[in-house]
Amino acid sequence: MTATKKLRVGIIGGGMIAKAHVIALRALRSYFGEDRLDADVVAVADVTQEAASQAAQQYSIERWTTDWQGLLADDSIDAITIATPNFLHAEHAIVTVEAGKHVMCEKPLAHTIEAARLMVDAAERAGVVNSVNFNYRCIPAIRYARKLIAAGDLGEILSVRGAFLQDWGADPQVSRSWKFEASRGGAGPILTSGCHVIDLIRYVTGHAIVELAAAANTVIKERPLPSGRNTYATSEGPAKMAPVDVEDVGAFVARLDNGAIGTLEASRVASGRSNFCFLEVNGSQGSVVFDYETLNELQVWTSRSKGFGFNRVLVGPSQDGGLFWTLGGLGVGFAETITLHMREFVTAIIEGRPAEPAFRDGLHAQEVAFAALRSAASGAWESVPKVLEN
Repeated sequence: MTATKKLRVGIIGGGMIAKAHVIALRALRSYFGEDRLDADVVAVADVTQEAASQAAQQYSIERWTTDWQGLLADDSIDAITIATPNFLHAEHAIVTVEAGKHVMCEKPLAHTIEAARLMVDAAERAGVVNSVNFNYRCIPAIRYARKLIAAGDLGEILSVRGAFLQDWGADPQVSRSWKFEASRGGAGPILTSGCHVIDLIRYVTGHAIVELAAAANTVIKERPLPSGRNTYATSEGPAKMAPVDVEDVGAFVARLDNGAIGTLEASRVASGRSNFCFLEVNGSQGSVVFDYETLNELQVWTSRSKGFGFNRVLVGPSQDGGLFWTLGGLGVGFAETITLHMREFVTAIIEGRPAEPAFRDGLHAQEVAFAALRSAASGAWESVPKVLEN
């Protein structure tokens, strides 16, 4: 596309995450002041007329449909974003790239390893821009941590520990939606939220997990069947129960490709933890600590900090020149991290280059998560297939 053409985007799926996609795409030109980033969401597809029309009305989208493939036949649509349940990602993405549309897919990339591999192969064969929504990469504090490590401020990376803890599944009355079903969700939190931290470990340190040993547990073994589309809804009164066949909590110890040791814990039953994403990297000359609950801060210790402990860095334009605020201390929020991600996706389309993170990055996180599930089942160490170059 030319630098002056408005990018026209269609969205498959009209729920909560679709809202973030719409906000992010429409905010690009205003946030960054670049005419070439002019983008709009012009169509939305969902499974029912009610859901699709409601999304179109709420997000001020000019066209809605229940025929998602109809979006692909529209030559005026340049790109598609996918905000559907895990088990639909592969079907939607593969047909989209084969139609020649650029695509950004929600995480995790797919519900199975096989589906994720097919998505990567199809996108790379089609030669379109493809991206997976690992928006936590775009948090300025995370980007600053990566910058410090790349500059050698932490020395040799020795260990890394991460966690993604939530509590929305701790209530046994939360319905047995597709998120609790292996055939459609793929797995529990090791994949669905843990994929963010798996990706961050490689993105921040530059080193990938190559082998691991894991444990996992399904705490609540059956749940009431859902009565509607809300995957987080609780059941009111008596309901038919159904088994849960994915983990509620899991953890693993890992070895990275440079020999460093890593740990990761993921849970959806960690009481009191709404959205706790944590990453700590220890090097021979320094350490950094990130906590999403204070996402505009990074705790930093280097050999120059002896006697003073960790320093609290309030991240702003001095640490990350890619921000849209010119003053430090103003901070960013969740929606703005997706805006930063969409800028990379749209810019890649304009410049005719690959986007980061691409489907292949999503495949790496998928390989790690499913290696953890195999290890939890077997009790043995598992190797992680290499799908990325360092």
